[in-house]
Amino acid sequence: MNGKYVFFVWVCSICFFNSGHGNTLNLPVMVPADEGVDVKECLVVGAFNLGGDGDYNGVDFLKSIGSSETVRTGQAFLQDLLKMPEDRARKMVYQGHSEFLDFDYLYKYTFEYDNERKLRRVAYAAFIIRCETPRTAWMLLGSAGALRVIINGEDVLHIDTDRKMSIYGEALQVDLNKGDNFVLVKVPKKDTVWGLRIHLSLGESEALATALMDQLSYQKYLLRKNLFFSSKEPIQIVPRGAPLVDMEGRIQSLGGLEVGAIEKQSVKWLQGGVQDGLYEVILNLSGGAFHERFLIGNPLAMLDNVVKEIDKVLSHKKYYAHLNIIKKRLQISREDYIKRFGDSDIPKKLTGRGWQRRFIQELWDGEQALLDIEAGKEPFKHRPGLHLRGFVSGIDGNLESYRIYVPSTYSETGKQLPLLVLFPTATSAAQPFIDSPYIRDYDFADRMSALAEKNGVILLWPGYRKQPDGNLCETAHLGEVLESLKGDYNYDERRVVLMGACSGAAMAMDAVADWPGRFAGLAFLNPEFVLDQTMPEKVMSQFLRRKEFRNWYMQKRGVSSFLHSKSPDVFIINDGGDLGHGDLHASRSFERRAKQADAPVDLQLRPKTEAQHLGAWDELMQWAVEQRRGDRGGILHRMRHNNMQDALTEQFVVVQGTAGFSDENRQINEIVDKIKEEWSKVCFGPCRVAKDHELRDEDLSNMNLVLVGNASANGIWKKLEKRLGVEIAEDCIRWGTHTWNGRGLAIQLVVPAPDNNSRKIVLIGGHNLSVSRFGTLNLLRDGWFKCAVWGEGDLESPDLIEVISE
Repeated sequence: MNGKYVFFVWVCSICFFNSGHGNTLNLPVMVPADEGVDVKECLVVGAFNLGGDGDYNGVDFLKSIGSSETVRTGQAFLQDLLKMPEDRARKMVYQGHSEFLDFDYLYKYTFEYDNERKLRRVAYAAFIIRCETPRTAWMLLGSAGALRVIINGEDVLHIDTDRKMSIYGEALQVDLNKGDNFVLVKVPKKDTVWGLRIHLSLGESEALATALMDQLSYQKYLLRKNLFFSSKEPIQIVPRGAPLVDMEGRIQSLGGLEVGAIEKQSVKWLQGGVQDGLYEVILNLSGGAFHERFLIGNPLAMLDNVVKEIDKVLSHKKYYAHLNIIKKRLQISREDYIKRFGDSDIPKKLTGRGWQRRFIQELWDGEQALLDIEAGKEPFKHRPGLHLRGFVSGIDGNLESYRIYVPSTYSETGKQLPLLVLFPTATSAAQPFIDSPYIRDYDFADRMSALAEKNGVILLWPGYRKQPDGNLCETAHLGEVLESLKGDYNYDERRVVLMGACSGAAMAMDAVADWPGRFAGLAFLNPEFVLDQTMPEKVMSQFLRRKEFRNWYMQKRGVSSFLHSKSPDVFIINDGGDLGHGDLHASRSFERRAKQADAPVDLQLRPKTEAQHLGAWDELMQWAVEQRRGDRGGILHRMRHNNMQDALTEQFVVVQGTAGFSDENRQINEIVDKIKEEWSKVCFGPCRVAKDHELRDEDLSNMNLVLVGNASANGIWKKLEKRLGVEIAEDCIRWGTHTWNGRGLAIQLVVPAPDNNSRKIVLIGGHNLSVSRFGTLNLLRDGWFKCAVWGEGDLESPDLIEVISE
C-alpha cells in the first residue's frame, strides 16, 4: 500500500429514496499509506442546532434523524439515512469534496440568531478507512471547537474545550480493524470558522513532517511554551498537531552560535551552561528545517535592558525613528506583561501562546538591531524578516509606524520584488497602529509572512494616521509610508498591489481614486466598498441641509473613480461572509456595476480552504504577483483637492496670533488649544504650533499655514493680508465675489499660498473673536469644504451662514 492515493470506492451507493429524487449517497473509502493521504471526501450530515450554551457532548444529534453515534458500520449508517424524509434529507446531507471541509459554505450561511447571538451548531463528517490487515495509523485533525472522533461506534477522541482553528491541532494514533472501519467526526461551530481537515498516515515520520509543513505560520509551533525562566527548566519539543517521535535538531543563540541539540524530544545544552537570552530551536526533518524562538530568563528584566540600551544609541539620527518605534512597542508589551502576569520573577501561570511569541519577536527585533549597531553593521536597511519600522511624518512631525515582512530571497542588489500593501479594517483602528489589534495579532502576521515567503513578495502593513473613514489623510499617510520604505528596501514600484478585507478594501479603493495610475492591482477578500464617515451627529446636522454636503457624504469616491478609469484590475474572493462584514451581496453588486462599465473585475465565490481565510489570501497573493502597472510616463502624483481636509495632509503649522489685545490673544489661544485637542483625538499625537513672531521665512513658502485670528491680531495674517483676497470687517466678510453681512461672523477658508501656489493657507478667524463661533475645529475629519461662514448662534451650534465646496 505505497503511494499517496484515495480509492473512490463507495460503500453501498444508495439511490436516495425511490421517489425520483435521483441523488446518490456515497460513503467514501480511504486507504492509508506510509506516504499519507488527505481526506478530501466525506459524507456530511447536519446542521443540528445546539443552542446558545447547549451540552454538545451530552446530545446524540443523529438520533433525531433515526440513526446514532454508536452505529458500527457504514452500511448501517447509510440505511438509517435512507429512511429520512426527502425534504429534510435535501437540507441536511451533502457530499463534501474538499481538503478542508467548510461547513459554513455547505450550509449556505443559514445561521439562526438568539438575541443577536449565533446559536451553536453541530455537523458530522463520515467516511471509511479500509485496511488489508489490522493496523495502527496516525490521524491528524484540524478543527475549531470541541472535536469528537468515533470509530466503529466507539469514542477514540473527545476534546472538551473549544480552541481556535489550526491546520492540525491533534495527532491521534488509532487502532484499525481488518476491512472497513467506519469513522464519524462530530464538529461543533465555534466563532467564524466551522470546518474540518484530516490526514491519515501509517508512518509516524511522515505524519510529523506533514503536520509541520502544513502549519500555516512561518515560525512553526515546536514547543509547549516560549518563555522559560531558568535554563534548568526542561524544554520539551512538542510540535502542535504532530505525533511525539524522536527528532533531530539544534539550538542556537540570537547571534547564531550553536549552544544545544535536540535529543529525542528534549533540549540538551552543550557543556559550559547557558546564559539568559533569546534562542531558536531548529528542527531538521525530511530535508527541511523548522524553527521557533524562545526566551530563557526574566522577560521584564531582559526587556528593560533592551530599552536602556536603545536609549544609549538614540543619538544615531538615521536610526531614530526605527529605534523609537521598537522602544515604544516594547514599553507597550511591558505593560501588557504586567497586566497578564504581574511583576513577580516567575508568574504562577503562563497564558497566551501567540502573545508570548509576539513578545519574543519584539525583543528579538530590538536585540538584533543593537547587536548590528555595536558591530558596525546596517541594522535596518535591506534586512529580511518580520519587522516593525518607524518614520517621522512630514505632516505634523509625529512618529508613525508600519510593519513589514521581507522574504529570505530578497537581496539589495538582486531582482526587485513586488510589494503587497495590506490595509487594516476601519472598525479596529480606534487606537494608534503601534498599539492596535493588527500589531497584537502576531499569529496572523506570522501566517501572512509565511505566504509572503512562499510567493516571494514584500508584505507591508501600512498602518493609519487616524481611524479610517475615507479621509484624504489615509492616502497621504500611505504615500509617506511608501517613501520611507523606498529608502530602506529596493522594491518594484511598478508592481505595488493593494490588498484588503472588509472595509480595508474600501480604503484601497479610495487610495486608487486619490492616486490614479500608481498601483498595479487590487486584491480583496470579502470586501466592503464604502467607508462610513465618522463625523459626530452635532457637526453633521449643521451640514445636512446643504446639497453639496449630501453629495459629498453619499458619494462612493473610490468605486466611482474605478468605474470611470477602469484601472487597475480587481480580483475578489468571497466566501459568503456575514452580512455587514464583506457580505456576498456587496461583492455581486460591485461586479454588476463593473460589468456595465466594462471595468476589469474578477469575482470568485469560494469555500474556505484554510483557517482564517489564509487559503484565499494565498490565492490573492499569487494573482497579485503577476500584476504590473502600465507605463504612464512621468511622476505619478496624488490628486489634490481644494478643501480643508487636503490642506492638512501636507506639512503644516498652526500659526497663533500674538499681535492683538490681551483679550484677543487669549481668545486665539483658546481656538488654537481646541485645534490641538481635536487633532490629537484623531491623529493620536499633537500638531505643530508656532507663534506668529516665531515663524521663519522659509516656513512661509514651504509649509501649509493655518492662520488663527485676523489681520490685526496675527502678524503673519497681517503680512499676507493684501494677497489673501479676504477682508474681515466689523459688519461683513468679503472674499472674491462673495460678501456676507452681519456682526459676529467667523470664517474658515482655504486659499493658495501667495508665495508658493503648490502650498495652501487655511484661515480661521473673525472680527470679534470673543463672539466668533465655529461649527467644528476638527478640520481633518470634518473639513470637506473649502469655505464655511458661521454666525454667532449658541456656543454648541452656531448658525451656518454659507458653505462652499471645492
